[in-house]
Amino acid sequence: MCGDFDDAVFSFDLGTGPLSAMRTPIADFPGWTQRIEVRSVDPFDLREEVSDGGSNMLRVEAIVEYQGDSDLAPGEVTRLTWIQPR
Repeated sequence: MCGDFDDAVFSFDLGTGPLSAMRTPIADFPGWTQRIEVRSVDPFDLREEVSDGGSNMLRVEAIVEYQGDSDLAPGEVTRLTWIQPR
C-alpha cells in the first residue's frame, strides 16, 4: 500500500505537491516539501530495519520541510512515523 511512496518527494517547486491526505497536490504552497520513507522492519523489533521486502511489516515516515526565500536550506517542520503491515 505505501510501497508506491518509497523515497518519494512531493514539492511545490517540483510541481508535485505537497499532497493532501487524498493524494492530490495542494496549490499555492511554495517552499513546502514532503519526503516519504518506507522501510521493512522486523515484526518483533520494529526499530530493526531488514532487507527491502524481507518482512511483512513496514515503518513509514513522512517528513515535512519548509524553505523560505531567505533560508539556505529546507528545515524540518514535522515528522510522522507509523507502522503498518504490507
